[in-house]
Amino acid sequence: MRSVAALLLALIAVPPLLTNPAGAQQARLINPCSFSASDAPCKVREGSYRALVPQGYGPHPAVVYLYGSLGRSDRITRSRVFRRNVVRRGYALIAPNALDVSYQGGVRGTGWGRQGRRNHPRDDLAFLRRVLRDAEARFNIDPDRLIFAGQSDGGFFIWEIACLRPEMAAAYAIHGASYGGPVPERCRAPVRFLQSHGRRDRIVPFSGPMMQGPQQVAADVGAAMRMMARTNRCGRDLERERLRGFDRRRWTDCAPGAKLDRLSHEGGHSWPAAWLSAVLDWFEERRLPPAEAVTRRVGDETGLFRKPEGSATRFKRVPSR
Repeated sequence: MRSVAALLLALIAVPPLLTNPAGAQQARLINPCSFSASDAPCKVREGSYRALVPQGYGPHPAVVYLYGSLGRSDRITRSRVFRRNVVRRGYALIAPNALDVSYQGGVRGTGWGRQGRRNHPRDDLAFLRRVLRDAEARFNIDPDRLIFAGQSDGGFFIWEIACLRPEMAAAYAIHGASYGGPVPERCRAPVRFLQSHGRRDRIVPFSGPMMQGPQQVAADVGAAMRMMARTNRCGRDLERERLRGFDRRRWTDCAPGAKLDRLSHEGGHSWPAAWLSAVLDWFEERRLPPAEAVTRRVGDETGLFRKPEGSATRFKRVPSR
């Protein structure tokens, strides 16, 4: 039991908590989700999320962060690392809440409704769509500059979203995860995709499949990336360079608007402090047209933010939940 609990704690990989959340300058630059209490989540049907949004009408680019096992959204929005590297950079930070689940040995944690997780009580793809519709309307989020980022259990779920529902975001960035289950020949459409991994990761191996006893629970990262290269119609040549201390491999000659990179470092399962900055550097470095899959907003068109004529408020009525 103790070893299982220790392994699950390793999956959290949440940066240090903000020790001085009432800093005057930070309070002026960042608005909490509820705009009345920084720890109060925004509620949607079957769940909730927390958000931090830069000042101004926007539209704001946004990072939707899906955390690992035992993570909590308040740890994300209270974290100095996320505030400094995401919100101060001009991005909204959206942190949906995962449900409680049971893990091997009876340990309770949090997890996402990805494939292989039987009897999960919520359709998490539908839940994330509701979160995005609500956030777009409430905070004027720009869906064409929306990136999903996540680690460990959240990263496994993002792999599935990028492969099976690529229209949900403009780009996807993952650390310490792979594709769960058998790798398909191709995903549904080309995407912008960034995989990062620690070479000493003992939870999700840098090379080779992830195993639980005799059972394979996740694909070899290399095999998953080859599948994504086929999806993105990338060439065979790989360019090597450095990005904020990471070793970077970049696939060339991919489909219009698509992008595929892998970052590696000498650490383990947790992402290094520079990871968030590296992700946004990667996202911003080229002003590419939207990937082929990014052709519509998530959900219907009723969530478009409109500033009412003659009104000074930045809010509109959010879509019905």
